[in-house]
Amino acid sequence: MKKQVFKVLHHVFPRSLFALAITEIFILVAAYSIGLHIYTESSAIDTSYAIEFLIALLWAFLVITSMMTIGLYWRDNIQDKIGRLFRIIASFAIGFLMLSITLKFFYKKSDLNFDSDIFLVFTGLGFVGVLLVRSLFYAVVSQDFMKKKILVIGAGEKASQLLEPEMQDINFVGFIPFSDNFIKLPNERLLAHSIPLVDIAKNYDVDGIVVALDERRNKIPVEELIECKMNGIKILELSEFFEIHRKQLNINDLTPSSIIFSNGFRRAILRSKSKRFFDLVVSFLLLIIVLPIILVAVIAILIESKGNGPIIYRQARVGKDGKPFEVLKLRTMRVDAEKNGKAQWASKDDPRVTTVGRVLRKYRIDELPQLINVTRGEMSFVGPRPERPEFVEGFGEKIPFYQLRHRIKPGITGWAQICYPYGDSEKDAREKLQYDLFYIKNYSLLLDMNILLQTAHTVLWGRGAR
Repeated sequence: MKKQVFKVLHHVFPRSLFALAITEIFILVAAYSIGLHIYTESSAIDTSYAIEFLIALLWAFLVITSMMTIGLYWRDNIQDKIGRLFRIIASFAIGFLMLSITLKFFYKKSDLNFDSDIFLVFTGLGFVGVLLVRSLFYAVVSQDFMKKKILVIGAGEKASQLLEPEMQDINFVGFIPFSDNFIKLPNERLLAHSIPLVDIAKNYDVDGIVVALDERRNKIPVEELIECKMNGIKILELSEFFEIHRKQLNINDLTPSSIIFSNGFRRAILRSKSKRFFDLVVSFLLLIIVLPIILVAVIAILIESKGNGPIIYRQARVGKDGKPFEVLKLRTMRVDAEKNGKAQWASKDDPRVTTVGRVLRKYRIDELPQLINVTRGEMSFVGPRPERPEFVEGFGEKIPFYQLRHRIKPGITGWAQICYPYGDSEKDAREKLQYDLFYIKNYSLLLDMNILLQTAHTVLWGRGAR
């Protein structure tokens, strides 16, 4: 069976994107090496091949990291050709700048012994190489044969969830209705169980089978699934499929036993300590970097409000283990935004938001004072966004497993924030919880770094703010 994903520290990545990243690293290293030897006489090279190779890897790392931050490894940017070109240009400009600064600090020109024009040469070579590879990749990846082929057992309510827009990168070859009382799918999506299941799977050359039966008791074709398993075909439950491909836990299929016996949801001491150390280091560094931005924002708020009202807005939120704390934000709404004393969601084009506040919200500048909450230990840099007590009380009664999100510290940013747009309803809270539970189950430092990079992309492009 073909595998199109791979795992790193419990996190699943599309193999096609991994192959693209490796190819681009190779192109960047090769571009650096070619550029170096074009502008350097071999008899005059004083640097060793090891140092050259390390600098080439540094160059590749800086460009690839910039590309990740700017969203060039996001599936939803595949079709945006003009935006893709500008993102690649921006990534190379950032990589060029960062490499120049790094080499200036750590090496003297005489040590490296090459002309500064080499920067333009290997940047140009790398840019052309990446552009060509990307064009080829996007031409191929958009074709149906690159999509993962999945056969589904079931055609009821649960199976119908697989036809949502988020699953467009999967080719569902068909749905077999095994005794589902109510078929929720059109006839053209159904497959007859006229031959053994293993033969159907082989005929369609599937990558896996997903079991999505509404009623499983005495209805799962156990013997046939075992036969498929023995023939190397991967069998997944619907909840596991959602976790792998949508990066969320489906709370409709989540049970206490699946949490208790899961490999995830662990709170190891070493993980907690390393996360706290990471929070402190990142928060202190960012506070130093963003202090000028905060000062400009404060001045803008003072001018717009003519000195009336607070600059820092304090709001009660629910933290770790359900303990309340005050989250700090730059004020972006009118002073009388909640004059009736009732908590309200921020809506799209909310009239309560001030002109300055709209800009601060778009680029998440209003959230920067929460770095102080992190240094105090009330929040983490990455985690579920803290909610107001008024909302938590209602959600805890209506949404199963909602209180699990309070088992860890809330965060300034989180997995739900980059995977789901701003929510202002119980339905949105339910969807975001599924992403929060995925994060809690699969937490690692690697996932935190991934979230930070994607958050930077979200902020730079001003996505999802209200």
